[in-house]
Amino acid sequence: MKFYKTLLVLGLVIGDYSVSGCDIHTQQEFEKICLSGGHTLASCDCIYQRLEEAYSPQLMQRLEHVSLQSPALPQDFAPTFFSVMRRCDKNDMG
Repeated sequence: MKFYKTLLVLGLVIGDYSVSGCDIHTQQEFEKICLSGGHTLASCDCIYQRLEEAYSPQLMQRLEHVSLQSPALPQDFAPTFFSVMRRCDKNDMG
């Protein structure tokens, strides 16, 4: 069940970015969606920062224009996202 919740959060994050159209507030929008998925602010910030380090700030800005199936995303983006999410949630729990 937790896997499906994680998948839903990832879908919402990517889906909402494709609708939002606001480059300036990318991290804030990410955190808002992440928080709605049940994560803490510290965990959401950790997820965003680690994804930005793993890929680039430019990729994070482009998230609003792509879907999970887009060839614009690296092939390992979804697995990396899930791995980062688990680590950040685990670190946040103590």
